[in-house]
Amino acid sequence: METTAARTGAPGESADIELSGVPARQAGPPGPACVVLPFRIQLDVPVGDGPEALRARICDRERRAFKARRTAARWTWHIGTGPHAFDHFYEHMHLPTMRRRHGAAARSLPPALAYECLFRLGILFFLAQDGVRVAGVLCARPRDGRVLTMRLLGVLDGARQYYTGGAVRALTHFALEWACENGCASVGLSGCEPFLSKGIFQFKQRFHPECRLPDDHFGGKRLVLRVLRDTPAVRDFLAANPLIALGDDGLEALYFHDADRPPRTGLAWRCPGIRRARHVPLDTFARGLPREDGPPRGGRP
Repeated sequence: METTAARTGAPGESADIELSGVPARQAGPPGPACVVLPFRIQLDVPVGDGPEALRARICDRERRAFKARRTAARWTWHIGTGPHAFDHFYEHMHLPTMRRRHGAAARSLPPALAYECLFRLGILFFLAQDGVRVAGVLCARPRDGRVLTMRLLGVLDGARQYYTGGAVRALTHFALEWACENGCASVGLSGCEPFLSKGIFQFKQRFHPECRLPDDHFGGKRLVLRVLRDTPAVRDFLAANPLIALGDDGLEALYFHDADRPPRTGLAWRCPGIRRARHVPLDTFARGLPREDGPPRGGRP
């Protein structure tokens, strides 16, 4: 069993929250002050019912914003082919973007593996602005062509102006349009950790994806969150970061709150696969735990 502890105090102090990654069979039912989460979630957008159904699935605000930005930025898109297209994407878009976003922790598929396993069998989409390629996404596609999965992405030189200007969002729209027009059943938006506060979840939720356990080895793993002490920092963390948990009959969203910390209902949860949202009073959840009073310290995953 691999276990990590998230500490809300100074280095050397005992942990207030423990996060344990375990096989599903070892997770068991949650005990007091404990929640069982998926290790990761997978988000897929069905596109097989045609363009009208796809447009209806995407939230109105997202469709309007994309249409306005597409016109203003004069975005176009095309498919890249040949080794030169792959090299340009990988060296001048993907790697710089990963370095800018993750620094020393950046990691990705080695170029030879990405070329053989993704590019040769998949599709590389480029986004152009005023005729210049400014972003790209490399998608995997199985031989039957039924599923398109967005795997590697990047913006030119990792430039923040393209990333924050909506280039990645535009690539998602274009990939969905292409998949809908070319016989795909769904587009995999990859996934993320089971926290509603993750920006990547909030962005992808606008496309009304189906949320489920991953098909790969992550689907057989669970994340067990156990609170060990009731502190202001722990309460701040739980209230600030609503969870996607495994309930008795599937996935559910949990919003923690107390008298001083309202539930963060502005973080959307609704998408197929998440059956409900529940509001969890922190006074009830943390009942019986050792308690530490003090100033709030906050925290994010």
